[in-house]
Amino acid sequence: MLIIKNKIMSKFLSNSNQFKYYKNNFNKLKKENGKLKKSNVSLKKKNSSLRNELDFSNQIINDLKNFYILNKDSLKNNQSNSKKKLLYVLHSGSGGTPKNVFDISKNITVDFDIYLLTANNDDMILYHFIGNEFRKINEWTLYSGWYIEKTYIMEYSNIYLNILINYSIDMVHIHHLLFHTFDLPRLCKELEIPVILSIHDLYFICPAYTLLDGDLKFCHGKCINSRSEKNCFMPMSDISKIKNMKSFVYNWRYMVSQMFSDISYFITPTNYIKNILFENYDLDENNFSIIEHGLELNEVKEELFEIPSIEEPTKILFLGNLHPQKGINIIKELYDIDKDSNLEFHFLGFTPSYLKNIGIHHGKYDYEDLYEHIKNIKPSFIGIFSICAESFSFTLSEAWNFGIPVLVSKLGALEERVLENDGGWFINIYDMDETYNIISSIIGDQEKYCSKQKQIQNIQLKSIDSMVEDYLQIYNNINY
Repeated sequence: MLIIKNKIMSKFLSNSNQFKYYKNNFNKLKKENGKLKKSNVSLKKKNSSLRNELDFSNQIINDLKNFYILNKDSLKNNQSNSKKKLLYVLHSGSGGTPKNVFDISKNITVDFDIYLLTANNDDMILYHFIGNEFRKINEWTLYSGWYIEKTYIMEYSNIYLNILINYSIDMVHIHHLLFHTFDLPRLCKELEIPVILSIHDLYFICPAYTLLDGDLKFCHGKCINSRSEKNCFMPMSDISKIKNMKSFVYNWRYMVSQMFSDISYFITPTNYIKNILFENYDLDENNFSIIEHGLELNEVKEELFEIPSIEEPTKILFLGNLHPQKGINIIKELYDIDKDSNLEFHFLGFTPSYLKNIGIHHGKYDYEDLYEHIKNIKPSFIGIFSICAESFSFTLSEAWNFGIPVLVSKLGALEERVLENDGGWFINIYDMDETYNIISSIIGDQEKYCSKQKQIQNIQLKSIDSMVEDYLQIYNNINY
Protein backbone atom coordinates (compact mmCIF):
# COMPACT_ATOMS: atom_id res chain seq x y z
CA MET A 1 0.00 0.00 0.00
CA LEU A 2 2.85 2.37 0.88
CA ILE A 3 4.55 1.69 -2.50
CA ILE A 4 1.30 2.50 -4.32
CA LYS A 5 0.88 5.73 -2.39
CA ASN A 6 4.45 6.75 -3.13
CA LYS A 7 3.89 6.15 -6.84
CA ILE A 8 0.78 8.30 -6.77
CA MET A 9 2.59 11.00 -4.83
CA SER A 10 5.40 11.05 -7.37
CA LYS A 11 2.88 11.24 -10.20
CA PHE A 12 0.87 14.09 -8.66
CA LEU A 13 2.89 16.93 -7.22
CA SER A 14 0.95 18.87 -4.59
CA ASN A 15 1.06 22.26 -6.21
CA SER A 16 -1.79 24.47 -7.34
CA ASN A 17 -0.97 24.28 -11.08
CA GLN A 18 -1.04 20.49 -11.03
CA PHE A 19 -4.32 20.43 -9.14
CA LYS A 20 -5.91 22.96 -11.49
CA TYR A 21 -4.81 20.87 -14.45
CA TYR A 22 -6.64 17.83 -13.20
CA LYS A 23 -9.71 19.80 -12.21
CA ASN A 24 -9.90 21.40 -15.66
CA ASN A 25 -9.52 18.02 -17.36
CA PHE A 26 -12.17 16.61 -15.07
CA ASN A 27 -14.71 19.29 -15.96
CA LYS A 28 -13.95 19.19 -19.68
CA LEU A 29 -14.08 15.44 -19.99
CA LYS A 30 -17.17 15.21 -17.81
CA LYS A 31 -19.00 17.28 -20.42
CA GLU A 32 -17.62 15.13 -23.23
CA ASN A 33 -18.84 11.98 -21.45
CA GLY A 34 -22.31 13.46 -21.30
CA LYS A 35 -22.30 14.15 -25.03
CA LEU A 36 -21.19 10.60 -25.76
CA LYS A 37 -23.96 9.13 -23.64
CA LYS A 38 -26.56 11.46 -25.09
CA SER A 39 -25.70 10.40 -28.65
CA ASN A 40 -26.32 6.79 -27.60
CA VAL A 41 -23.17 5.55 -29.34
CA SER A 42 -22.13 1.95 -28.79
CA LEU A 43 -18.56 2.84 -27.91
CA LYS A 44 -17.08 -0.62 -27.87
CA LYS A 45 -18.40 -1.65 -31.27
CA LYS A 46 -18.63 1.58 -33.27
CA ASN A 47 -15.86 3.87 -32.17
CA SER A 48 -12.86 2.62 -30.24
CA SER A 49 -11.29 6.11 -30.15
CA LEU A 50 -14.32 7.45 -28.27
CA ARG A 51 -14.09 4.47 -25.95
CA ASN A 52 -10.45 5.31 -25.30
CA GLU A 53 -11.35 8.92 -24.62
CA LEU A 54 -13.99 7.82 -22.14
CA ASP A 55 -11.51 5.46 -20.44
CA PHE A 56 -8.98 8.28 -20.25
CA SER A 57 -11.61 10.55 -18.73
CA ASN A 58 -12.43 7.98 -16.08
CA GLN A 59 -8.74 7.54 -15.36
CA ILE A 60 -8.38 11.29 -14.88
CA ILE A 61 -11.29 11.19 -12.47
CA ASN A 62 -9.79 8.32 -10.48
CA ASP A 63 -6.41 10.02 -10.42
CA LEU A 64 -7.97 13.24 -9.23
CA LYS A 65 -9.75 11.40 -6.45
CA ASN A 66 -6.54 9.71 -5.32
CA PHE A 67 -4.64 12.97 -5.54
CA TYR A 68 -7.26 14.71 -3.41
CA ILE A 69 -7.22 11.99 -0.76
CA LEU A 70 -3.44 12.20 -0.39
CA ASN A 71 -3.32 16.00 -0.35
CA LYS A 72 -6.61 16.89 1.30
CA ASP A 73 -5.12 18.44 4.43
CA SER A 74 -2.67 20.71 2.62
CA LEU A 75 -5.31 21.79 0.11
CA LYS A 76 -7.77 22.72 2.85
CA ASN A 77 -5.07 24.61 4.78
CA ASN A 78 -4.69 26.94 1.80
CA GLN A 79 -8.36 27.94 1.81
CA SER A 80 -9.10 31.56 2.64
CA ASN A 81 -12.48 30.70 4.21
CA SER A 82 -12.03 29.18 7.66
CA LYS A 83 -15.65 28.04 7.93
CA LYS A 84 -16.42 24.38 7.45
CA LYS A 85 -18.18 23.66 4.17
CA LEU A 86 -21.44 21.78 4.60
CA LEU A 87 -23.34 20.26 1.67
CA TYR A 88 -27.06 19.53 2.03
CA VAL A 89 -28.59 17.03 -0.41
CA LEU A 90 -32.24 16.43 -1.32
CA HIS A 91 -34.56 16.18 -4.31
CA SER A 92 -36.01 19.16 -6.13
CA GLY A 93 -39.38 20.47 -5.01
CA SER A 94 -41.10 22.09 -2.07
CA GLY A 95 -42.58 20.98 1.22
CA GLY A 96 -41.47 20.27 4.76
CA THR A 97 -37.98 18.94 4.02
CA PRO A 98 -36.70 21.96 2.01
CA LYS A 99 -38.19 24.22 4.67
CA ASN A 100 -36.39 22.23 7.36
CA VAL A 101 -33.08 22.64 5.50
CA PHE A 102 -33.62 26.39 5.09
CA ASP A 103 -34.54 26.81 8.77
CA ILE A 104 -31.29 25.12 9.81
CA SER A 105 -29.14 26.91 7.24
CA LYS A 106 -30.11 30.45 8.14
CA ASN A 107 -29.16 29.79 11.77
CA ILE A 108 -25.70 28.24 11.36
CA THR A 109 -23.97 30.58 8.90
CA VAL A 110 -21.57 31.84 11.59
CA ASP A 111 -19.86 28.44 11.65
CA PHE A 112 -20.64 26.89 8.27
CA ASP A 113 -20.40 27.77 4.60
CA ILE A 114 -23.50 26.06 3.23
CA TYR A 115 -24.25 24.46 -0.13
CA LEU A 116 -27.35 22.66 -1.35
CA LEU A 117 -27.53 20.02 -4.09
CA THR A 118 -30.93 19.13 -5.57
CA ALA A 119 -31.82 16.68 -8.32
CA ASN A 120 -34.66 15.64 -10.56
CA ASN A 121 -34.86 13.46 -13.67
CA ASP A 122 -33.21 16.08 -15.89
CA ASP A 123 -30.54 17.87 -13.92
CA MET A 124 -28.67 18.50 -10.72
CA ILE A 125 -28.43 22.03 -9.37
CA LEU A 126 -25.94 23.30 -6.82
CA TYR A 127 -26.84 26.29 -4.66
CA HIS A 128 -24.77 28.42 -2.28
CA PHE A 129 -26.40 29.95 0.80
CA ILE A 130 -25.65 33.68 0.51
CA GLY A 131 -27.56 36.60 2.02
CA ASN A 132 -30.16 34.40 3.70
CA GLU A 133 -31.11 32.59 0.49
CA PHE A 134 -29.93 29.74 -1.71
CA ARG A 135 -28.45 31.06 -4.97
CA LYS A 136 -27.80 28.77 -7.93
CA ILE A 137 -24.09 28.53 -8.75
CA ASN A 138 -23.84 25.44 -10.97
CA GLU A 139 -25.99 23.03 -12.95
CA TRP A 140 -25.44 19.68 -14.63
CA THR A 141 -27.68 18.22 -17.31
CA LEU A 142 -28.20 14.50 -16.75
CA TYR A 143 -27.92 12.15 -19.71
CA SER A 144 -27.96 8.71 -18.10
CA GLY A 145 -31.52 8.75 -16.86
CA TRP A 146 -32.43 8.04 -13.25
CA TYR A 147 -33.67 4.56 -12.42
CA ILE A 148 -34.46 3.54 -8.88
CA GLU A 149 -33.21 0.03 -9.61
CA LYS A 150 -29.77 1.36 -10.60
CA THR A 151 -28.29 2.76 -7.42
CA TYR A 152 -24.81 3.44 -8.85
CA ILE A 153 -24.30 5.43 -12.07
CA MET A 154 -20.93 6.69 -13.26
CA GLU A 155 -22.27 10.04 -14.49
CA TYR A 156 -23.78 10.80 -11.08
CA SER A 157 -20.62 9.67 -9.33
CA ASN A 158 -18.54 12.06 -11.44
CA ILE A 159 -20.77 15.01 -10.62
CA TYR A 160 -20.65 14.22 -6.90
CA LEU A 161 -16.87 13.93 -7.03
CA ASN A 162 -16.67 17.24 -8.88
CA ILE A 163 -18.64 18.97 -6.15
CA LEU A 164 -16.92 17.33 -3.19
CA ILE A 165 -13.45 18.18 -4.48
CA ASN A 166 -13.90 21.48 -6.32
CA TYR A 167 -15.88 23.01 -3.46
CA SER A 168 -13.76 21.39 -0.73
CA ILE A 169 -16.76 19.98 1.13
CA ASP A 170 -16.04 19.07 4.76
CA MET A 171 -19.35 17.44 5.65
CA VAL A 172 -22.41 16.12 3.80
CA HIS A 173 -25.91 16.03 5.26
CA ILE A 174 -28.32 14.06 3.08
CA HIS A 175 -32.02 14.79 3.62
CA HIS A 176 -33.22 12.58 0.78
CA LEU A 177 -31.75 10.42 -1.99
CA LEU A 178 -34.78 10.42 -4.28
CA PHE A 179 -33.45 11.22 -7.80
CA HIS A 180 -29.94 10.65 -6.48
CA THR A 181 -27.80 7.51 -6.52
CA PHE A 182 -25.97 5.79 -3.68
CA ASP A 183 -22.66 6.94 -5.17
CA LEU A 184 -22.52 9.99 -2.93
CA PRO A 185 -22.25 8.18 0.44
CA ARG A 186 -19.71 5.79 -1.08
CA LEU A 187 -17.54 8.66 -2.35
CA CYS A 188 -17.78 10.45 0.98
CA LYS A 189 -16.45 7.36 2.69
CA GLU A 190 -13.58 7.07 0.23
CA LEU A 191 -12.71 10.75 0.68
CA GLU A 192 -13.11 10.50 4.46
CA ILE A 193 -15.89 13.08 4.50
CA PRO A 194 -18.46 12.42 7.25
CA VAL A 195 -21.97 11.98 5.90
CA ILE A 196 -25.16 12.36 7.94
CA LEU A 197 -28.45 10.91 6.73
CA SER A 198 -31.78 12.35 7.90
CA ILE A 199 -34.63 9.97 7.22
CA HIS A 200 -37.88 11.88 6.71
CA ASP A 201 -40.10 9.11 5.34
CA LEU A 202 -40.17 5.38 4.61
CA TYR A 203 -38.28 5.52 1.29
CA PHE A 204 -35.49 3.31 2.62
CA ILE A 205 -38.01 0.71 3.76
CA CYS A 206 -39.70 0.63 0.35
CA PRO A 207 -39.34 2.85 -2.76
CA ALA A 208 -43.15 3.09 -2.74
CA TYR A 209 -42.63 5.06 0.44
CA THR A 210 -46.31 5.33 1.40
CA LEU A 211 -46.34 1.55 2.04
CA LEU A 212 -49.81 1.32 0.51
CA ASP A 213 -50.74 -1.81 -1.42
CA GLY A 214 -52.80 -1.92 -4.60
CA ASP A 215 -56.00 -1.56 -2.58
CA LEU A 216 -54.64 1.47 -0.68
CA LYS A 217 -54.20 -0.52 2.53
CA PHE A 218 -51.18 0.26 4.72
CA CYS A 219 -48.85 -2.76 4.97
CA HIS A 220 -46.57 -1.50 7.80
CA GLY A 221 -43.55 -2.42 5.68
CA LYS A 222 -44.48 -6.11 5.68
CA CYS A 223 -45.70 -7.36 2.32
CA ILE A 224 -47.26 -10.38 3.98
CA ASN A 225 -49.85 -8.02 5.48
CA SER A 226 -51.22 -7.25 2.03
CA ARG A 227 -53.89 -9.39 0.41
CA SER A 228 -54.03 -7.26 -2.71
CA GLU A 229 -53.20 -8.98 -5.98
CA LYS A 230 -52.43 -5.61 -7.59
CA ASN A 231 -49.04 -3.96 -7.63
CA CYS A 232 -48.45 -1.53 -4.78
CA PHE A 233 -49.64 2.07 -4.93
CA MET A 234 -46.96 4.20 -6.57
CA PRO A 235 -46.87 7.75 -5.15
CA MET A 236 -44.86 9.01 -8.15
CA SER A 237 -44.59 8.01 -11.79
CA ASP A 238 -40.80 7.57 -11.72
CA ILE A 239 -41.10 4.34 -9.72
CA SER A 240 -44.26 3.04 -11.39
CA LYS A 241 -42.30 0.94 -13.89
CA ILE A 242 -41.43 -1.52 -11.11
CA LYS A 243 -44.04 -4.14 -11.95
CA ASN A 244 -43.76 -6.19 -8.77
CA MET A 245 -42.80 -4.05 -5.80
CA LYS A 246 -43.39 -6.88 -3.33
CA SER A 247 -40.55 -8.77 -4.98
CA PHE A 248 -38.25 -5.83 -5.67
CA VAL A 249 -38.43 -4.48 -2.12
CA TYR A 250 -36.08 -7.21 -0.83
CA ASN A 251 -33.44 -6.30 -3.40
CA TRP A 252 -33.96 -2.67 -2.44
CA ARG A 253 -33.41 -3.31 1.24
CA TYR A 254 -30.21 -5.20 0.51
CA MET A 255 -28.90 -2.25 -1.55
CA VAL A 256 -29.96 0.18 1.18
CA SER A 257 -28.20 -1.90 3.85
CA GLN A 258 -24.99 -1.69 1.81
CA MET A 259 -25.39 2.07 1.46
CA PHE A 260 -26.09 2.47 5.18
CA SER A 261 -22.60 1.14 5.89
CA ASP A 262 -21.25 4.33 4.27
CA ILE A 263 -23.24 6.63 6.58
CA SER A 264 -21.52 8.20 9.60
CA TYR A 265 -24.66 9.23 11.50
CA PHE A 266 -28.44 8.88 11.27
CA ILE A 267 -31.21 11.29 12.30
CA THR A 268 -34.98 10.75 12.36
CA PRO A 269 -37.78 13.01 13.67
CA THR A 270 -39.73 10.37 15.64
CA ASN A 271 -39.38 7.05 17.43
CA TYR A 272 -41.78 5.52 14.90
CA ILE A 273 -39.30 5.96 12.04
CA LYS A 274 -36.38 4.83 14.18
CA ASN A 275 -38.19 1.66 15.28
CA ILE A 276 -39.17 0.57 11.78
CA LEU A 277 -35.58 1.15 10.59
CA PHE A 278 -34.17 -0.94 13.42
CA GLU A 279 -36.65 -3.70 12.59
CA ASN A 280 -35.25 -3.91 9.07
CA TYR A 281 -31.57 -2.96 9.38
CA ASP A 282 -28.63 -3.61 11.65
CA LEU A 283 -27.99 -0.11 12.98
CA ASP A 284 -26.01 1.26 15.91
CA GLU A 285 -27.79 3.20 18.66
CA ASN A 286 -24.62 5.23 19.19
CA ASN A 287 -24.85 6.65 15.68
CA PHE A 288 -28.49 7.61 15.86
CA SER A 289 -30.46 10.61 17.14
CA ILE A 290 -34.12 11.61 17.18
CA ILE A 291 -34.56 15.32 16.45
CA GLU A 292 -38.06 16.67 15.99
CA HIS A 293 -38.61 19.26 13.29
CA GLY A 294 -38.57 22.75 14.76
CA LEU A 295 -41.32 25.27 14.25
CA GLU A 296 -41.57 29.05 14.35
CA LEU A 297 -43.65 29.19 17.50
CA ASN A 298 -46.40 31.79 17.35
CA GLU A 299 -47.46 33.81 20.35
CA VAL A 300 -51.20 33.26 20.07
CA LYS A 301 -52.99 36.20 21.70
CA GLU A 302 -56.49 35.26 20.60
CA GLU A 303 -58.62 32.20 20.15
CA LEU A 304 -58.09 30.78 16.66
CA PHE A 305 -60.59 27.96 17.17
CA GLU A 306 -64.34 27.80 17.49
CA ILE A 307 -65.97 25.62 20.13
CA PRO A 308 -68.22 23.20 18.22
CA SER A 309 -71.96 23.38 18.72
CA ILE A 310 -74.96 21.38 17.59
CA GLU A 311 -76.59 24.71 16.71
CA GLU A 312 -74.44 25.30 13.61
CA PRO A 313 -72.09 23.35 11.30
CA THR A 314 -68.75 22.41 12.83
CA LYS A 315 -65.70 23.47 10.81
CA ILE A 316 -63.02 20.89 10.00
CA LEU A 317 -59.96 22.31 8.26
CA PHE A 318 -57.75 20.13 6.05
CA LEU A 319 -54.42 21.88 5.88
CA GLY A 320 -51.72 21.33 3.25
CA ASN A 321 -51.55 19.56 -0.08
CA LEU A 322 -53.96 16.63 -0.38
CA HIS A 323 -53.08 13.52 -2.36
CA PRO A 324 -54.50 9.95 -2.29
CA GLN A 325 -52.24 8.94 0.60
CA LYS A 326 -53.58 11.90 2.59
CA GLY A 327 -57.02 10.29 2.67
CA ILE A 328 -58.97 12.14 -0.01
CA ASN A 329 -61.27 9.13 -0.46
CA ILE A 330 -62.27 8.97 3.19
CA ILE A 331 -62.76 12.75 3.34
CA LYS A 332 -65.25 12.35 0.50
CA GLU A 333 -66.88 9.39 2.25
CA LEU A 334 -67.25 11.37 5.49
CA TYR A 335 -68.80 14.23 3.52
CA ASP A 336 -71.32 11.84 1.92
CA ILE A 337 -72.29 10.38 5.32
CA ASP A 338 -73.01 13.86 6.71
CA LYS A 339 -76.50 14.05 5.18
CA ASP A 340 -77.65 16.85 7.48
CA SER A 341 -74.59 19.05 6.82
CA ASN A 342 -73.54 19.11 10.45
CA LEU A 343 -69.93 19.41 9.30
CA GLU A 344 -68.39 22.23 7.26
CA PHE A 345 -65.28 21.19 5.33
CA HIS A 346 -62.52 23.75 4.70
CA PHE A 347 -59.43 23.21 2.56
CA LEU A 348 -56.25 25.29 2.70
CA GLY A 349 -53.62 24.15 0.20
CA PHE A 350 -53.70 22.10 -2.99
CA THR A 351 -56.78 19.93 -3.46
CA PRO A 352 -57.42 17.54 -6.36
CA SER A 353 -60.42 17.92 -8.63
CA TYR A 354 -61.95 14.92 -6.84
CA LEU A 355 -62.71 17.24 -3.89
CA LYS A 356 -63.56 20.44 -5.75
CA ASN A 357 -67.31 20.19 -5.13
CA ILE A 358 -66.87 19.57 -1.42
CA GLY A 359 -66.72 22.32 1.18
CA ILE A 360 -64.93 25.67 1.01
CA HIS A 361 -61.58 25.93 -0.77
CA HIS A 362 -59.25 28.73 0.32
CA GLY A 363 -56.52 27.92 -2.19
CA LYS A 364 -52.79 27.64 -1.75
CA TYR A 365 -51.01 29.72 0.85
CA ASP A 366 -47.62 31.04 1.91
CA TYR A 367 -46.41 29.93 5.29
CA GLU A 368 -46.07 33.54 6.42
CA ASP A 369 -49.82 34.04 5.87
CA LEU A 370 -50.96 30.90 7.65
CA TYR A 371 -51.81 32.65 10.93
CA GLU A 372 -54.21 35.05 9.17
CA HIS A 373 -55.86 32.21 7.26
CA ILE A 374 -56.45 30.26 10.48
CA LYS A 375 -57.75 33.39 12.18
CA ASN A 376 -60.29 33.96 9.40
CA ILE A 377 -61.48 30.34 9.23
CA LYS A 378 -61.52 29.58 12.98
CA PRO A 379 -61.94 25.80 12.66
CA SER A 380 -62.96 23.57 15.54
CA PHE A 381 -60.68 20.79 14.29
CA ILE A 382 -57.78 20.29 11.92
CA GLY A 383 -58.18 16.94 10.18
CA ILE A 384 -55.23 14.74 9.20
CA PHE A 385 -56.78 11.66 7.63
CA SER A 386 -53.62 10.06 6.21
CA ILE A 387 -54.07 6.43 5.21
CA CYS A 388 -50.33 5.84 5.45
CA ALA A 389 -47.97 6.43 8.36
CA GLU A 390 -46.66 9.98 8.66
CA SER A 391 -43.03 10.29 9.73
CA PHE A 392 -43.62 13.48 11.74
CA SER A 393 -46.33 15.81 10.35
CA PHE A 394 -45.67 19.54 10.25
CA THR A 395 -49.44 19.95 9.99
CA LEU A 396 -49.88 18.40 13.42
CA SER A 397 -47.33 20.80 14.90
CA GLU A 398 -48.99 23.76 13.20
CA ALA A 399 -52.42 22.76 14.54
CA TRP A 400 -51.13 22.58 18.10
CA ASN A 401 -49.12 25.77 17.62
CA PHE A 402 -52.43 27.54 16.92
CA GLY A 403 -54.17 25.79 19.83
CA ILE A 404 -56.50 23.71 17.66
CA PRO A 405 -57.40 20.07 18.50
CA VAL A 406 -56.88 17.49 15.76
CA LEU A 407 -58.72 14.53 14.28
CA VAL A 408 -56.09 12.07 13.04
CA SER A 409 -55.66 8.54 11.79
CA LYS A 410 -54.09 6.10 14.23
CA LEU A 411 -50.92 5.40 12.26
CA GLY A 412 -47.22 6.18 12.51
CA ALA A 413 -46.05 9.45 14.02
CA LEU A 414 -49.62 10.75 14.26
CA GLU A 415 -50.45 7.96 16.68
CA GLU A 416 -47.15 8.36 18.55
CA ARG A 417 -47.42 12.12 19.00
CA VAL A 418 -51.14 12.28 19.87
CA LEU A 419 -50.78 9.49 22.44
CA GLU A 420 -47.80 11.28 23.95
CA ASN A 421 -49.38 14.76 24.02
CA ASP A 422 -53.14 14.13 24.15
CA GLY A 423 -53.92 16.94 21.75
CA GLY A 424 -56.75 15.41 19.76
CA TRP A 425 -58.82 12.34 18.85
CA PHE A 426 -58.29 9.33 16.64
CA ILE A 427 -60.63 8.51 13.78
CA ASN A 428 -61.14 5.11 12.18
CA ILE A 429 -59.98 5.42 8.57
CA TYR A 430 -61.52 2.03 7.79
CA ASP A 431 -64.99 2.88 9.10
CA MET A 432 -66.40 6.32 8.34
CA ASP A 433 -69.66 5.60 10.16
CA GLU A 434 -67.69 5.10 13.35
CA THR A 435 -65.63 8.20 12.57
CA TYR A 436 -68.77 10.26 12.08
CA ASN A 437 -70.09 9.05 15.44
CA ILE A 438 -66.78 9.95 17.14
CA ILE A 439 -66.91 13.49 15.77
CA SER A 440 -70.61 13.86 16.62
CA SER A 441 -70.01 12.81 20.24
CA ILE A 442 -67.30 15.45 20.62
CA ILE A 443 -69.54 18.13 19.11
CA GLY A 444 -72.26 17.21 21.57
CA ASP A 445 -69.96 17.53 24.58
CA GLN A 446 -68.42 21.01 24.73
CA GLU A 447 -66.78 20.27 28.08
CA LYS A 448 -64.89 17.38 26.51
CA TYR A 449 -63.76 19.60 23.65
CA CYS A 450 -62.63 22.48 25.91
CA SER A 451 -60.69 20.09 28.15
CA LYS A 452 -58.77 18.76 25.17
CA GLN A 453 -58.14 22.25 23.83
CA LYS A 454 -56.68 23.39 27.16
CA GLN A 455 -54.39 20.35 27.16
CA ILE A 456 -52.76 21.65 23.98
CA GLN A 457 -51.34 24.57 25.96
CA ASN A 458 -49.15 22.09 27.84
CA ILE A 459 -47.61 20.57 24.70
CA GLN A 460 -43.94 21.44 24.37
CA LEU A 461 -43.36 21.98 20.66
CA LYS A 462 -39.77 22.12 19.49
CA SER A 463 -38.59 25.54 18.36
CA ILE A 464 -36.30 26.11 15.41
CA ASP A 465 -33.59 27.37 17.78
CA SER A 466 -33.75 24.19 19.84
CA MET A 467 -33.64 22.06 16.70
CA VAL A 468 -30.61 23.96 15.41
CA GLU A 469 -28.77 23.44 18.70
CA ASP A 470 -29.28 19.69 18.37
CA TYR A 471 -27.94 19.70 14.83
CA LEU A 472 -24.94 21.82 15.76
CA GLN A 473 -24.03 19.40 18.51
CA ILE A 474 -23.87 16.61 15.94
CA TYR A 475 -22.04 18.71 13.34
CA ASN A 476 -19.40 19.83 15.82
CA ASN A 477 -18.73 16.37 17.22
CA ILE A 478 -19.03 14.07 14.25
CA ASN A 479 -15.89 12.45 12.92
CA TYR A 480 -15.39 10.24 9.93
